[in-house]
Amino acid sequence: MRAYTFWTTALILALAGACAHDDKPSTAASAQTKQVAKPAAATSATSATMQGPSTKAGIAVQEAAACRSIQDRAPVDSAEAFPTTVGRVYLYSKVGVDGGGDSSVQHVWYFNGTKLATVTLPVRGASFRTHSSKVIQDSQKGDWRVDIASAQGEVVKSVTFKVE
Repeated sequence: MRAYTFWTTALILALAGACAHDDKPSTAASAQTKQVAKPAAATSATSATMQGPSTKAGIAVQEAAACRSIQDRAPVDSAEAFPTTVGRVYLYSKVGVDGGGDSSVQHVWYFNGTKLATVTLPVRGASFRTHSSKVIQDSQKGDWRVDIASAQGEVVKSVTFKVE
């Protein structure tokens, strides 16, 4: 009965948008993992950070940010531009699945319009925080974009930033 009450309350709070965080661990993955996928064209791009839901293909992106690190499942030092000495940039995303089931999203990393990597990340529930990262080389000055896409490759949201 106790577990039932907890999950019922959690579901009600999540549906009401009042849930401050999930109880599942964040999933970190390196953008070095490559996978073949062809995402559709993005419907909208956002610089460095984004709040407010963007929903497509049963996936809702509630928040997204390019940042220097992740701490306590939250982005740290979000920015629209990073120096070449940044070392690594993270893409944080808070996403949900219609119906609250398990699914996955893709973070597709682009540098100056060229696809570098696709990272597939699990999503478990109505509100789930996850992230991926990319090592930035000194020579990689320019425009960056990370598409947040459904498991089928349909782009839900894009986050852009510069390395200067």
